[in-house]
Amino acid sequence: MNGLPDQGWQLETEIRDATIKAAGNGRFALSVRKKDAVLIEKVLMPMKQTDTLIGLANNTTLTFEDTEDLEKYIKLAMAEGNYTRQDVLTEYEHFLYGFDGVVGCLNYCTWTVNHAGDAKEGLNIRFQEKSLPDGKTAYVGVCVKDVEINDELYMDYRRFTIPKFYQEFTKANGIGDVRKNTLTAVYGSDELAKTGKPSEPWTPLN
Repeated sequence: MNGLPDQGWQLETEIRDATIKAAGNGRFALSVRKKDAVLIEKVLMPMKQTDTLIGLANNTTLTFEDTEDLEKYIKLAMAEGNYTRQDVLTEYEHFLYGFDGVVGCLNYCTWTVNHAGDAKEGLNIRFQEKSLPDGKTAYVGVCVKDVEINDELYMDYRRFTIPKFYQEFTKANGIGDVRKNTLTAVYGSDELAKTGKPSEPWTPLN
């Protein structure tokens, strides 16, 4: 919201009221990018290797493999940030996502990018995995089409695949998840019959 630096964006952006007012905030480009250019890069950091939330790079995406990881994050957030358990559950509900159906993901700084189903609706970012020179992995957002100044940035929430352990966690804790909440708001349901197929299937690294 306040333009915190080094969130992983490869172009200058601004947060303001979304084009569709019901969507709340949206992220808008302040410079031009051509099709296939990289717009954002988030570096994956397993929660199992994380012993503190203090000092993490702003472009970090924490990954969760199981309920133990979810509870570890809650414990650290409560101890280091004075958050309540309910605060973190609310954060999970609105921000924890996944692409591969195996790990859940939580950006240290959220992308604040709304949903669009295809290019006609404004879709201009697709996500893919990228191996980094230091051996780490990143989620990289690439231009689907040219981005002009003041274009709102959009991704396809239908590509999210929520891991089973996190689905069970949400039910046990009485919360929803960002995919279900968003797609239900847009299409009336998060089922394929109502939402249609994702713009492009997820193809993780081998």
